[in-house]
Amino acid sequence: MVKELICREGDCEGTKKTIPRIPNGLPGPGRCLVVAIAALAIMWALTRNTETKENVIMRRVSIFLAWAIATASTVHAASPFVMSLETAKTGELPQGWTAARTGEGPGSVWKVVADTDGKKVLAQTSDQGPKRLFNLCVAENTSFTDIDLSVAFKAMAGKVDQGGGPVWRYKDANNYYLARMNPLEHNYRVYKVVGGKRTQLASTDLKVAAGQWHTLRVVQKGEHIECYFDGKAYLDAKDDTFKDAGKIGLWTKADAQTYFADLRVSAIDSLP
Repeated sequence: MVKELICREGDCEGTKKTIPRIPNGLPGPGRCLVVAIAALAIMWALTRNTETKENVIMRRVSIFLAWAIATASTVHAASPFVMSLETAKTGELPQGWTAARTGEGPGSVWKVVADTDGKKVLAQTSDQGPKRLFNLCVAENTSFTDIDLSVAFKAMAGKVDQGGGPVWRYKDANNYYLARMNPLEHNYRVYKVVGGKRTQLASTDLKVAAGQWHTLRVVQKGEHIECYFDGKAYLDAKDDTFKDAGKIGLWTKADAQTYFADLRVSAIDSLP
């Protein structure tokens, strides 16, 4: 691989060296790693035939730089996401978040509000959503594949539907995974939404009172999805519809008015 990166043209032993081409399809961290390896290989090739003190120093410096770039790219890839609302203005969407809909009709009105204790939360506040509308609020600057996600929610109101939950590997308003708790129906479910159509992957009956805070947790590694409620595992499913990274968001259905807080997402190692 190193030889291919160094010698796109000519003989490796000759004097003509070419700059390696970095594959365009690689994500940012992957490109950083390839650049680091390429830089190390080029420096080694240019100095390997002359064992001067300067060349030895240059090779050592190139090794250090390659290690630093590779380490930085790995740290960047694993950076967690935490929803912070401390400086957000009440009555408005927090910066970096966008409201969206799966389906048509009024609804999907998201804003920062204060809970009874004064803590700021992100809420879906509309009671006008029709039965088949999915209310979405998406964190635009997120991109995760394998995740460990947790979010607190409090179902406030809803005659057609109540509760909600997180979405992940979100491609657009018609394609994503979601897990939701519905106190009105007394069930906890995980779905995939493909082309705007929702398909159930797993479900369990669970009685939960509205108006109280609860925590949903989702862990997905590869095609394996595990869903927890208040620290206990309830759902287990496998699906490979969405294999690549996507955004993180929040979801309610129809007229479900729900508070969300303490959203945290961490990338997990995709290797076995």
